[in-house]
Amino acid sequence: MLLLAPAVLTLLGAATATRLPHQASNSHGLAKRATLQIPPPMPAQWPSIDQTNFITGNLLTDPLVQDALAYVQSVVPASLLNIPPSTFVSGATVKYNSDVNANCYWPYNLCVRTAAGNGYQADVYTCPQPGTWGISFDDGPTVDPVTHDDSAAIRAQLDKMNIKGTFFVVGSNVIQNPQIVLDEYNDGHQIGVHTWTHHPLTACTNEQIVAEIKYAEAAIYNATGQVPNFFRPPYGDIDDRVRAIANALGYTVTIWSQDDLAADQDTTSAAIGQSLINSATSTWFSNSSASFVSLSHDITPFTSSVILGILQYVDANRASIKLDIEPVGTCVNKPWFRSGAGGSPGGTNTGRTSSPTTAGLPYFASTQAAPVVTTTGSSPAAPPTYPTALALAPKSASHAPTRLLEPGHASSILLLGLSLGLVICWL
Repeated sequence: MLLLAPAVLTLLGAATATRLPHQASNSHGLAKRATLQIPPPMPAQWPSIDQTNFITGNLLTDPLVQDALAYVQSVVPASLLNIPPSTFVSGATVKYNSDVNANCYWPYNLCVRTAAGNGYQADVYTCPQPGTWGISFDDGPTVDPVTHDDSAAIRAQLDKMNIKGTFFVVGSNVIQNPQIVLDEYNDGHQIGVHTWTHHPLTACTNEQIVAEIKYAEAAIYNATGQVPNFFRPPYGDIDDRVRAIANALGYTVTIWSQDDLAADQDTTSAAIGQSLINSATSTWFSNSSASFVSLSHDITPFTSSVILGILQYVDANRASIKLDIEPVGTCVNKPWFRSGAGGSPGGTNTGRTSSPTTAGLPYFASTQAAPVVTTTGSSPAAPPTYPTALALAPKSASHAPTRLLEPGHASSILLLGLSLGLVICWL
């Protein structure tokens, strides 16, 4: 007969009585919780590269989306998930259908979350250290064979200046130009998620928000072998519902505090471009102790030419511009990626400092349970076929992801096992 000491019975009873919220029981009565698979499983097919199309239909039933959605639903408060979606009008325009102030809707009054709340983390919108410029570029990767003012030109200018930046890339562009993203990564730049279609996310359902992020994440992983930690919402269209979903998927939401405004122009003449360059250079660098995160775009030759002009100005006046220019992840001292050792290219942490217990792990509000992360091998799976996409470049062994373990999970199992071993006896 097997007997357990009262202390162990108490321990076991407590373990079964303190299931985490949103857990279910399997057929054996053991607690079962939804998991977030990192790196992501590869989808059966990619969504359309036509960015006017929302992600719908069978694309939403793919395990890539459904498994992540189940995890989101298990950790995000229902009060946030039930915030009603906006009504999509066109482009960046939506009709917001809820309380703009209570939900911290950024387009209304530039609201950012500066501290963690129930279900979400603080946003990144500036660099905390004085005299620091977190430089970032949205909407690429792009190739322009005529003017050559494109993603590669920006990277070349950054390399000339020995500067690294953050590229928030769009999945539908990544799948067409994976080599450009891989080149950016191999050059030591940070890669972030900027959705698949670039639609305003408050106009999407919860399922569609997950799909927008996860399809882009999968495309980035296929191109680089890395899963990013940073995410920027298209047009800054974010509220607490979008924020909480992105945070639950492991992402730090990144806004900005300086904008070169190139993407907002209806007319794109050389004169307007020069006026934007002059405006940025006269305001961004007027205070050497100022800190900010900038927004620029490598989506068109015009937007690329504006940030190229700003960088060329900085290059020519480096003696008087004392700002430290660095990727957003470095300026806020957070790991860039989840699947590389230390969270940065080649397994080297490029932040100022790093905690070995948190490097590469998703960030969650203190009111939420830590994520259960599962892994599926050490290298990206072969991508699904996509007729109009370029062939994905092969990854080297240096891009293989590192396995992640939920903090405290292993030690809890070990403690329980040792306790049982000490008190179980046979009569």
